This record gives sequence, C-alpha cells and structure tokens, in this order.
Amino acid sequence: MFNKISGWFGNLSGPKKVAAVVVAVATGVSAVVGAVNGSIALYEKLAESSRAANPLGLVDVGFTQVRQKEACRGFGGECSVPAVDFKVANSGEDPVIIERADVRVKKIWTFKAPYINVGCPGMPMLSSFNYKVKLPTKGAPYTVSTNLSQSIEPNGTDRFTITPHIAARTAKGGEDYVFLVAMSLIYGVENSVVTSPDVLYGAYEPEQSVGYAYHDYASCLKPREGIDRITMKNKQALAEIRRIEAPRNESLDDLLKEVS
Repeated sequence: MFNKISGWFGNLSGPKKVAAVVVAVATGVSAVVGAVNGSIALYEKLAESSRAANPLGLVDVGFTQVRQKEACRGFGGECSVPAVDFKVANSGEDPVIIERADVRVKKIWTFKAPYINVGCPGMPMLSSFNYKVKLPTKGAPYTVSTNLSQSIEPNGTDRFTITPHIAARTAKGGEDYVFLVAMSLIYGVENSVVTSPDVLYGAYEPEQSVGYAYHDYASCLKPREGIDRITMKNKQALAEIRRIEAPRNESLDDLLKEVS
C-alpha cells in the first residue's frame, strides 16, 4: 500500500504535489482535533458519572475540642477532649445518609516516661483509675468501626465530629500514645466510601500518668529500668512524627514538647 501511494505521489507534477501535501496535512489536523475533542467529551462524561455515583465530598478535615462530662469522671466538671472535625458537602440531587465510619489506624508510637516518683516532695503519687476508651494501643495497622446516622441534604453541607480515645485494657501507666489515622465515611445503599487524609492523634493525659515524668528537673526521681533504651526510642519516635505533615490535635503538640 505504501509503495502504491509513493509511486502515485512521484508521478504528480510539482504544483499537484504541493496541493496533495496541503490536503493531507489538513486532513491529519482535522483527525487529530476530532480525536482530542472526542477525548475531552468522554472525560467530561466520565467525570459527571463519577460525581453522580459519589456525590459526597470532604470539604475539610481537622481537629477541634469538644466538651464531655464522662471524659473527666473522678476530677469533677466537664473536660475538653480532642475530636476529628469533618466538614462535608453533598453535590448530588438526593439526600445522602452517612451510616458508618471506619477508622484505620496505620501506625502507633509509644512514649514511655523514663522516670518514676517514689517519694519526691510536691509530686502526686500513682493512680490506678482508668477511663473506658476505644483505640487499642497495640496491633497497628488495624481498623475499628463506629455506626453513624448523619444526613446531608442535596447540595447541602454539614459538620460533625468523631472523638477517639485509647483503649484502657491495652494502656499502661507512664506511657503516652500517638496514632496515625485515616477515617473513611461509608454512605448510601451501595456503601460508597470517602476517605480523609491522614491525621495524627496524640493521646496525652498528664493527670492519668501522675507519678511518672519525662525529665527529672528536681533531681529526685528514680530512673526506670532500661532508661537509655527508653530515651533512645522516645527520640526516634519524636523525630519520625515531626517529619509527618498532617492535621494534629493540641494534646499531641503538648506531648511532643514534654518529651523533647
């Protein structure tokens, strides 16, 4: 086929060759433009179909503080605890019902206080009181789920919070924990999913770890067994967490300052 076209083109006169080239180029450009326009139309159709199938979008995810009486049971009054703050939007034509949140804990860092109080004046002694909490401090990666009932009207927006806590059965005195977490919201009859960016949650409650300290400022605390290993692991975890760019709660910043 190529040989036939080549022979035919060679037999043409000069002016006819120029005309043939112009026609060929114009035809090729038209074909390319047509292909591009077709691709754009297909992309727009697929994008529109995707929006229709998944109308729920995350506007913003961060941390806020919410007040809970049960969070400070034994201390009196209400306590402010960190919560993951979701702002969502429904771009569809029908209401969206969020039915569940899957909390994916990707990694856990454990900070251990290197010192213990065995009679230092002016410092509180150990307490055995623990709270009921939900996130295990071991075994990452893992996923825990919680049921929701959150309705977003068509073209509407909404805001709600999810409050994580550590699981008392896996927590130890003198230890504080940092969780790298992603949360997925499950909604609709087809169980559609929208997933948040990673967030860093620091479970730091100094009143729960009285009797332990990260620094012996008064020079009267007893070093824990294996203090050099404990201090090295704390520094490694501190450096790793600081390299991660993600929303974080205020308690985490307080913990990092205390450990450093």
